[in-house]
Amino acid sequence: MRVLIECTFVFEHPETNTGIQRVVRNIINNLPAPTESIEFIPIIIRYGEVWRLNDLERLNQPKKNENKIRRLVRLLDKLEAMFRDYKLSSKYKRFFSHNAVLRFFAIVLVYFGKHISHGVSRLLALFVIDRSLSEITIEGNERLVLLDSSWSTEVFKQTERLYERGVKVTAVIYDTIPIRFPQYCEDSQVTHFSSWLDKITTVADSYLSISNAEKELVRQELISRKGEHYFQAKSIDYFYLGADFKKPDSVQTIREGINNTLCKKTNGGSVYIAVGTVEPRKNHRYMLDEFDLLWEKGSSASLIIIGRVGWMCDELLDRINNHEQLNEKLFFYNDLNDSELELFYSKATALLFTSRAEGFGLPIVEALQKNIPVICSDIAVFREIGRDYCFYVDIDQKASLAGLIEKLHDGRISLSTVDRPDWKWLSWSEAADEFCQKIAAIKLSSS
Repeated sequence: MRVLIECTFVFEHPETNTGIQRVVRNIINNLPAPTESIEFIPIIIRYGEVWRLNDLERLNQPKKNENKIRRLVRLLDKLEAMFRDYKLSSKYKRFFSHNAVLRFFAIVLVYFGKHISHGVSRLLALFVIDRSLSEITIEGNERLVLLDSSWSTEVFKQTERLYERGVKVTAVIYDTIPIRFPQYCEDSQVTHFSSWLDKITTVADSYLSISNAEKELVRQELISRKGEHYFQAKSIDYFYLGADFKKPDSVQTIREGINNTLCKKTNGGSVYIAVGTVEPRKNHRYMLDEFDLLWEKGSSASLIIIGRVGWMCDELLDRINNHEQLNEKLFFYNDLNDSELELFYSKATALLFTSRAEGFGLPIVEALQKNIPVICSDIAVFREIGRDYCFYVDIDQKASLAGLIEKLHDGRISLSTVDRPDWKWLSWSEAADEFCQKIAAIKLSSS
């Protein structure tokens, strides 16, 4: 059996390496060698065709290595996506809802903009020869695994075509956060994801998620859409993500200001770091509220927020930038290199990870691998991943985090009470093996 592992978005966006993209790269780079019974083949979908990826290094190719035509194709694809999202997002429609003439011209512009962008992009693509790809002949007895962020229109259309030709489809659903917590997502993201979820149920015969807790949430969501009978002829399972302990590149320079923060500004007090994209679901506002309580009592503890700026966080950024403790006990970095991040990890009293919702919780695994204490929100998936190795706080209870930190400071609780040196987790190689075993084990009445 041939298993086609779809990785289109990562191939087209080699400069992006967060969340799903990290998972896709690590799984693809650790696929097993073919055997007599099964072969795992990384593929991408573009221009309405399926292409075999022969050179895995293309997944990591810097953006600057692309030629001008490919960069123009990428730009046109982004324009097409922007016009397509207009139909999905009420955010754009509000600007034209009170004027019929403007609304008419907006609809015309969207229609022609989408189709012109798509047409020109496909025409230019004919001039781009990518030797890392080769055509693949579909025989109809393959299994397509949608491992990447596969909710683009082009990928789904081709998925439908493959399904009609007899190809079995497995969809990887990392989480259902846009459905369960729409208040933490852009309107277009919620609508687009919900639409994709409805579509994928028409072709998929199996599903994978990335934790048992999230698997059950996916199951509940699909049953609510399709009915109790849906999983009589379908399967759903999960696999765990991997994490490899890797030291940073020694040639990366640690900036003087970074050293000053850790050696001078923190004044020898405890240092708590929060690593992850700054966006509402990560719950940085809660952390800041709790540290404000500590600082009002004269605590010397420092909060260091590390992560790129995401979405819907303008109010939080204003609060941080105007905070009286900024660069004294509160610090924010969105541009650390690997060596600098490793330095913060090495000096951290604990990692804070108080998200309201996650599909997995990879920062917990990565911190425990470094033998760093973890204080996280008390949600089901974190209990599943962190087990008894973490400290848990109730993020809906005021002073839950602040109270725990006070107890740690006063010696009423010791971070050493949790024995972490025996912590062990899957490597990415082991995670890829588990992923492939789950795929190979799918047995359905329709198979």
